[in-house]
Amino acid sequence: MKAFYMLLISCLFQNLFFAQTDSLRDKNQEIYKNTTDERCKADILKVRQDAKNGNVYFLVLPAPQLEEFLPENELKNLLAANDIKWGGLQFASDISAFNPNDCYASEHNKLTEEKFGEKAIGNLIAKSYELFVKNNFRRVFEMSEVDAKPRTNIENEKNIENLFWANLEEPTGYTIRKPPEHLSYVEVDFLIDQRGKATDLKINSKFQNPKNKKHTKFFQKKLKKLVNGTRWEPNTYKGFAVKSRANFRINLILL
Repeated sequence: MKAFYMLLISCLFQNLFFAQTDSLRDKNQEIYKNTTDERCKADILKVRQDAKNGNVYFLVLPAPQLEEFLPENELKNLLAANDIKWGGLQFASDISAFNPNDCYASEHNKLTEEKFGEKAIGNLIAKSYELFVKNNFRRVFEMSEVDAKPRTNIENEKNIENLFWANLEEPTGYTIRKPPEHLSYVEVDFLIDQRGKATDLKINSKFQNPKNKKHTKFFQKKLKKLVNGTRWEPNTYKGFAVKSRANFRINLILL
């Protein structure tokens, strides 16, 4: 019975502690929000004063996806040609109600869009992507920058692997090992240009059993022929064809 009362008292203290903690947190959030509201009001008044010297536009990037905005210079020049000052990049908060930094940029954008039209500003942003691609024709785009993985007449990488093994005869003298010991592979890194041509092939391979290294050319030649014989489609950045990097690895698990 004594243990029961001790447990009951402990639970009461815990409930009281967490209730006080929640109350303190809510109070701090309310204070912070009120402070933020006051700062926003001050920022809005400042923006309306600053706007008398010209319109400003900030590009707001959503959080938490902090995507890099590549055509910053192109957009800056397009805005300047329309008598709009470039404010820079503004990273929005996923808790915007408590982010005072949003107010200054959003108020500038509001006034600019009211004067020039939201659609017109959107067209300038879209144009900046097009100009960036034209100005960087030789640039190699990484996989993290393009719209999607390289597209081909083959549906997916698994089918590419299936084609690799199709009609492949086991090389004479190849030592067979079973998973999970088997760590051998052959891989290729290459570029796909704006016309869909595969270039700059770099093929590498690894064999767990040193005796199988004598078959390096056999597997690399097969993979090279597969890549060169595949009809690729150029990858895209914001819908525009670009030169991009691609790579595939074939795990030698069927032998």
